[in-house]
This record gives sequence, C-alpha cells and structure tokens, in this order.
Amino acid sequence: MKYVHLMPIDSPIFNEEFISITNTSSRESSHFFVLKHYNENILKNKNNCIIDKNMFRVKNIKLLLGKYDFVVLHSNFFSKLEIMSFKTRHLKKMIWCVWGHDLYKVDMVPKTVSLLIWVRNILKSVFKPYIDRLIRRRISKFAAVVIGYNADKIEIKNKYGKIPILSGLYGSGYYKNDIDSILEEKSNSTQESINILIGHNAFPYLKHEKYLNILQKYKNENIKIYLLLSYGYMDYAEKIANMALSLYKNKVVVINAFMDKIEYLKLLSNIDIAIFDFEHQAAFGNLISLIYMKKKIYLSAQGIMSKGLRLENIIVYDCDDIGKIDYKDFVSHDPTDYNTIYVEKLLDKEYIANQWNNVWGYFENNSLGNK
Repeated sequence: MKYVHLMPIDSPIFNEEFISITNTSSRESSHFFVLKHYNENILKNKNNCIIDKNMFRVKNIKLLLGKYDFVVLHSNFFSKLEIMSFKTRHLKKMIWCVWGHDLYKVDMVPKTVSLLIWVRNILKSVFKPYIDRLIRRRISKFAAVVIGYNADKIEIKNKYGKIPILSGLYGSGYYKNDIDSILEEKSNSTQESINILIGHNAFPYLKHEKYLNILQKYKNENIKIYLLLSYGYMDYAEKIANMALSLYKNKVVVINAFMDKIEYLKLLSNIDIAIFDFEHQAAFGNLISLIYMKKKIYLSAQGIMSKGLRLENIIVYDCDDIGKIDYKDFVSHDPTDYNTIYVEKLLDKEYIANQWNNVWGYFENNSLGNK
C-alpha cells in the first residue's frame, strides 16, 4: 500500500514525531509526506518529505489520489465546496486523522463584525442545515477516521454514522520516562508561587481575556500566570500579553517562542493549575502530561474533554467555579487522588507506534480481502 500524507498544520512537534514514528517502522517506504510549512528538522535526512503548498490545492490532490492508494489528511482542511468537488471514488481513498478543531468546527479566527458578515451569516443560517447534511454524507464515504481521543467517537458516530473509526494518537515527542526524570529532578526543589496556566496557544477560543479578568479575584495572593502564545494569531497574542502585563505586572510570564521538549516539560512541571475552557477536543497532549504530573485542571463541564476524562475516572474541575470560590478552594487538591493509569499508556512511545501499525494493517488487510 502507498500513502501520501498531507500535513497542513504548522506544528513542528507533532508532525516531526509522527513522521519519525512512521519512518522507524517496517513500512517507511510506503509513506510520503507533504508539509505546508517549512521545518528544517523534519526535512533533515528524510527522503520521503517535501514542503509544497501547491499540493494542498484540490486539483493536485486529485492527481495524488490517482497515484497513491490513500491520501491521509492530517486534519480535515477542506472547505465545504472542496468536499463537494470530489467524486465518490476520491472520498473512498481518504483517511482523516482528527486534530480536534476540524471535527468540532471551532471558530479559530478572531471575530469581526460588519454588515457584509452579518448578511452572509443570515444566508448561512438559512441554507446551513441542508448543506451540512450533504457534507456529512460525503465525509461518511471516507475510508476511515483516525482518533487519538476515545470520546471523539461520540461526535463521529452522531455526524457520520458507520464510518470506520481507528485509534492513532499523535506522539508529543516526550514520554513517560522524560516526565519521570524531570519530576525526580524537581522533587528536591521548592516553589514559591502558585503557577496558573491559561490555555496553550494564541487562539481566542481559549478565552484568555475572560480569565485574566476573573483571576483578579486572587490577584493579591501569591500567584503567577503563565501564557503560552508561541503560535496562533500574533495580533491576538500581543493584545493578550499587553492586557496581562497591565493587570498583573510581574505576576505574568509570557512565552512567545517555541521551546524544545525538555524545556516545555519543565515548564509544565512548574504549573500548579491549568485552565482550558473550550467544548471541543484540543490540548490533549498537554492534558495527558499535566494529568500524569497530577496537576489541578479546570475544564469546561460541557466540553468533550471533561466528559471523556471523567469517564476514565480522571479528576477534573469546572471552569465555572473560578472566581466564585475562595482562593483556598481554587488552589487545593490532593495529588494522591489522581488516577494516572489511563494516561500512562498514552505516554508510551511503543504503545503509540503499535496503534499506527494497526491503522496501516487495517487498510492492508481490507485491501487484500477486497481483491
């Protein structure tokens, strides 16, 4: 079987680790990777990777569909019109690897208001139900959907019916042994402040402004707020950084550069409380690591992350309580209550590699069975 991977998201860590895991398997010669964004580490010493933005155009994807057995979409980046332009035989050769925002259709762009946008939204609301049904029928013809977060099955089955769902988690580049080493190193040190993380990037869905305002209730306590703004919308990142520094002065740490994996893990190990207020699937790699480190995590009670983690007997807290409860209740938690069994396997590189080997084996076995 021959697979071409289309990787449109500028995510050096996840893209690099996925390619590395794939290339260390016995199937390396079966996979070819096309990236939209330049990454020196990925291209270095790899003969099956290229950077080519033009290959993400529909007409060129149709050419790839003629050359390869499957096109692997690392996020469903197609517009509705583009989905409609593919023939059924094309759709049956597509494998969709879910990233979260693509399944739940999150509005990643900062909202603007104008008469034109208002009129367009009215027209959309009229035709949307009909168009959505058409698009869902088209996507249901994909060869399969690959997910890393089990709770995504609920949304996929609701939207696309009996489409095959396979398990394949994106490796983060750091694993249980890395975290254990950092935690052991940290065990002899003391931390003066309570460190609070709001989100993991510079996208508005993380509600940075809301929580910068709400956390003022605890402003006079010994807290420090961490903002990871290294990717997303840079204008938005600048706005949030300025707001945070204005409100909290030296009680804010703004990080606007990418960190290597060990630096990043050390940062997460210093966090006491993490706030992720959104309803779709996102930040799963961060949550896995934070849960394993037994940090206190606030999530949207209505969100799929909270619902899914609770099903795995993971303790999480409700974002709606922040600002309504006193400081002691806001920060207190008992690490001994935390169940890390679920996340331990997700921090095992061999486990992740086996998941992806099973994904490719599924297509090989089914193709053989269809001949």
